[in-house]
Amino acid sequence: MGKKKLDFWTEISKELKLDVNEVKKKMDSLLASFRRERQREASSGRSGAGTDEIYHSKWFAFEEMKFLNDKFKPRITKDTIDVMFKLVLVLTSKYLKICIGFIEYITLAS
Repeated sequence: MGKKKLDFWTEISKELKLDVNEVKKKMDSLLASFRRERQREASSGRSGAGTDEIYHSKWFAFEEMKFLNDKFKPRITKDTIDVMFKLVLVLTSKYLKICIGFIEYITLAS
């Protein structure tokens, strides 16, 4: 761990009057709870449930931790780009086949 990070954790532990490792455990626990609640909300909206059935977190720190949502967004990796490129190729190929088939149909029909 870098010196700046360690200084950060040390400063927080002094402020809270706790051991550095205990502060880290508490932070990990808070992050895990936030991810769980965020996932519950996301899952309840996907199921086709009515608006009255959608889960809204009542966890005490949920609203305050929403600024972390950007942290948990999936990152685009080389693999993701490769998959997206292949998908575009497949879709383009299918689209071209449909267009060619349509043009042939029109040409034969006239």
